[in-house]
Amino acid sequence: SQDVPDKMQPGRSARVKITLENNGRIAWDAAAGYALGSQNQQDNTIWGTSRLPLPGKVEPGSQVTIETTLTAPGASDTYSFQWRMVQDGVQWFGDSTPATSIYVGHNSTVVPYVQDLPSEIAERVIRKAKLQVDFTGTAKRPAYVIHQNPGEGATVDAGSTVTLTLAFGNPP
Repeated sequence: SQDVPDKMQPGRSARVKITLENNGRIAWDAAAGYALGSQNQQDNTIWGTSRLPLPGKVEPGSQVTIETTLTAPGASDTYSFQWRMVQDGVQWFGDSTPATSIYVGHNSTVVPYVQDLPSEIAERVIRKAKLQVDFTGTAKRPAYVIHQNPGEGATVDAGSTVTLTLAFGNPP
């Protein structure tokens, strides 16, 4: 299991907690090169390191919780957070932790769903979410939204632009 934030500010640090179980037959010991290694590009240093050390020897059948502080990248984007056990110089082993996406950005907001709404209402909803609007498609009125980019639920920086593609007429 893992306890990680879903949003972080660029360059800021946050505490994370990852709990693993050794269900093998050999103890994991940092002195023998055992560690938790970054995945989803293997050996990446997105979070400031590619290895998280074990707090001590982990016997077969035991659980270990690794608590550490990691630093977010400096650029706004959505980054993968995933780890897997490794014995350095020998092999990667076991299952990876769940692949988690962490949004790194300033004053983030979530893009609301506005498809099928009349253009005037969609624009108000987008602006209320602290986003800018760019229309494409028809210039005739009445018009309604047939596509939006980024899509509903995307986490973006406040002030970002959402492109709404319009069609002439009333929503179906």
